Amino acid sequence: MQTKRVLRKKLALLFLGIAIVPFLLATTQALVKFQNSQRESIILQERRIASDAAKEIASFIRLQFAGIESIDEFQQHFPENEQFHQALIEHTLFSRGDFFELSVVSREGKELVRAHRIKVIAHSDLRDWSNSKEFHTVRKDRRYIGPIFWENNKPFFIIGEGTFSSKNEFLGAVFAQLDARVMQSIVRGLSVSEEFGQASIFDRNGTVIANQDFSKVALKENFSHVGIVAEALKSEERRAVAGIFKNEQGEEVIGASEPIRVLFGDGSSGVTLDTAWFVVAEIPSYIALASVRDSTIFSLVILMAVLFAAIIAALILARRMVKPIEQLRQVIQEFRDGHLEYKISLKTGDEIEDLATSFYTMADELRVSIKTITEDKQIIEAEKHQLERIISGITDAVIVTDIEGKIIIFNKIAEALTGYAMRDVMQMPVDEIVSIWQENSRLKIMAVYADRSRLSNGILLQRDDLLLLGKEGREAHVNLVIGTIEDGKQVNVGRIITLHDTSRERYLEQLKIEFISLVAHQFRTPLAIIKWGLDDLIEGGRFGKVSAEQRKFIEQLTMSGDHLIRLITDILDVIHIEAGQFGLQYVPHSLKDLVEEVYNDAKDLAEKKGLEFVYKCLSPQFPLVSIDPSRMRLVLQNLLENAIKYTPKGGKVLLTISLKGSQIEVIVKDNGIGIAKEYGGRVFEKFFRSPQAVRFQPGGTGLGLFITRNIIAMHGGKIWFYSEEGKGATFGFTVPVYIPPKDATVGALKGKTQ
Repeated sequence: MQTKRVLRKKLALLFLGIAIVPFLLATTQALVKFQNSQRESIILQERRIASDAAKEIASFIRLQFAGIESIDEFQQHFPENEQFHQALIEHTLFSRGDFFELSVVSREGKELVRAHRIKVIAHSDLRDWSNSKEFHTVRKDRRYIGPIFWENNKPFFIIGEGTFSSKNEFLGAVFAQLDARVMQSIVRGLSVSEEFGQASIFDRNGTVIANQDFSKVALKENFSHVGIVAEALKSEERRAVAGIFKNEQGEEVIGASEPIRVLFGDGSSGVTLDTAWFVVAEIPSYIALASVRDSTIFSLVILMAVLFAAIIAALILARRMVKPIEQLRQVIQEFRDGHLEYKISLKTGDEIEDLATSFYTMADELRVSIKTITEDKQIIEAEKHQLERIISGITDAVIVTDIEGKIIIFNKIAEALTGYAMRDVMQMPVDEIVSIWQENSRLKIMAVYADRSRLSNGILLQRDDLLLLGKEGREAHVNLVIGTIEDGKQVNVGRIITLHDTSRERYLEQLKIEFISLVAHQFRTPLAIIKWGLDDLIEGGRFGKVSAEQRKFIEQLTMSGDHLIRLITDILDVIHIEAGQFGLQYVPHSLKDLVEEVYNDAKDLAEKKGLEFVYKCLSPQFPLVSIDPSRMRLVLQNLLENAIKYTPKGGKVLLTISLKGSQIEVIVKDNGIGIAKEYGGRVFEKFFRSPQAVRFQPGGTGLGLFITRNIIAMHGGKIWFYSEEGKGATFGFTVPVYIPPKDATVGALKGKTQ
């Protein structure tokens, strides 16, 4: 009796160990792996945020250099023409919102002309650059990017580019003073969510120059002794760094840094210009690893529940199984040796006897099943080899997993796309090899739910424009299709993943956009010079007075030039919108004043066409709105010009403005040709013009309403229309009322309603 009790205890401990130890080991290993994976994922995320910010700032600087390249080009042909230079830089200054000041400097370092956005520059105000660092740098290295400096409580920096003849002789330079607050806008855009942390920009002294908290920038706080900033400053050649650090509050953060470098040109022939700045993206560890902490607590709760259940089950099983255990062991031993016909009589009257009977029945069925399985296995192997041959000939990457998500087929295209060899990934979990991202979230292949009732031809998921991260961080843009087959469980096939590489298609699309942008820029500058020359002819400039017939002809040329310039400007705006580079300069402004200005400008056009043009202000007062006045003016001009253009002589155009709660609403209504119902869904598409509009007014690009819709969306507003063919159209939009910051001075805002 004592022996049985000891055996029961041993058996109970054995069952307990079998139940708990593997579970504990697996849980611990999974938690450690999950924590490491989460940490690496966050580091990769912060690297990407820092890299995106650095690229965006570099792209902004490169775009500004492109703006002054046109001045360089004309300086080579008209080096001594100060009047021409003055007109050219003033045109460039006020046509580009990011330039604050422009200067043209001679080869001796004397300032020939200078234009300022606010100040009027007299001849006596011209400066001598000959001893400046900027002048010597552009003379030696062609280009210059200066450090941040403050002027009237605003941050600025200077860029410069030298002008050289075809024989590489230095002819002079062009310098531009830029508003550095664009970097503040970039980091705010990257710090909108606590989930992704925040981004900052520092100079090589560790002083913050852009941060979500602008007070730190205004106070010029220095972080050279803090965490990742100190590591970035210590790194050789200012390389990117990433890892876990302590921030200024002593908190543990996960972060990455990326130096800002500007590449001019393409590939190996390009020139990289180093700036004095680098981007830091970081997120507190307690936020980044919150899911790991929650998983650990949940696992501990589950472990305690499993432990309690295992103890009870072990005690019960040990008590019931101690007597016939040896007999069952003998039966199992015989079965293991392949003697499936072996039987022994067990008369216990309980589940053990039933178990023994089941064993015998199972042995009989197993003998039959072994033969069937052997035959089926041969058939399955033949079909598998045939499937592998078919998949190897497919031009897309194809990966097949088993029911557990382990890779069983990996074709040659998948090897080329991911960088992994087939021999290295077989029987590996597919989610460890294939890392697919949609925006900032990773897509787990085996997490896709196989709901048969929702299947369409076996497809579980179909997504386009995803990012595939392969071996050693190799990136590719792909279209993804995840599917399954009806009898997948029977042949041990879980998922069939198809990846179509769209990287080259995206590359060609980018080349097309860059080509159109380049051509548009190259056209716009010569057209501006031609228009300047025609205006000079009309005004009776250096070539004397013109006759009435000549003036009429020149005015027609000027109108055609203005049309081309407007067309090119629209095309560039569309390119900037689609590239996410359509920058807006938001300021508190009166929308009512802006509406009245545009109305007054458009009255002559309406009167010449013989239209009744009416403006109504439907509210007594209007608060300010936060808008970019020049862009909002473009919206109003597009809507009014369309209404006037497509309304026949004798028709009516009505412009109204009203306050609707926290929104200001502007409506433009006409009784013109209208828009047919079948074309209503395409009105805001780029390049779209309805057949009625083309017949009534052949000229036009179909870009105005596309640009208008995007500008309104960027202001947080909404735009809509309703129309009936032959009875006119009504277009309306709303803009939210400006809400001042909490720390704004009451006196500074007093009396700002209209």
